[in-house]
Amino acid sequence: MEQDNLTDEELSQRAKQGDRDAQRQLYHRYADKVFRRCISMIRDEEKAKDMTHDIFIKIFTKMHTFKGKSAFSFWVYSISFNHCLSILRKEKKYAEKMQQFEDIEDYAAQIDEWEQLKELRLSQLEIILPKMNVMDQELLLMRYREGLTIKEMALLLHIGNSAVKMRLKRSRDRLARALKQLEDEKR
Repeated sequence: MEQDNLTDEELSQRAKQGDRDAQRQLYHRYADKVFRRCISMIRDEEKAKDMTHDIFIKIFTKMHTFKGKSAFSFWVYSISFNHCLSILRKEKKYAEKMQQFEDIEDYAAQIDEWEQLKELRLSQLEIILPKMNVMDQELLLMRYREGLTIKEMALLLHIGNSAVKMRLKRSRDRLARALKQLEDEKR
């Protein structure tokens, strides 16, 4: 049977056993896809070419770990994506650019939130906070007592930054309604 007619899984099994022709065939099937993944993340053609080479070295040295539980193409995609992400993290270019925007946005949001909460009296918060649901309590305490940033909260809660912002806003809104209700009851 000719190598061109074999499935990825059949080729990967042969490549695991050291079949150089199978490795070459897998390389030819996936080199362009891996390169496109690299160029889409790195945006530098020369680096993407080098990374494609590095990824295939990683693929062939780790071939023994491919168990066939998922498609070979997914396994290659996963290695490619993680390698590119690792490079981005090392260079910190992406992180530094994004951090600048997030820091400015987070600082502006924090100032706005502090202004809103400045008006609240501590005694009112002590009465209302325990009556709120646990997630609202946690979000508000993380943000205002612990001073965590949106990004830090997102990492702790395993959700995105925008989800944290939305939940925090809803928690503040519920707190404001509860405070208003408390004020109305005192009258």
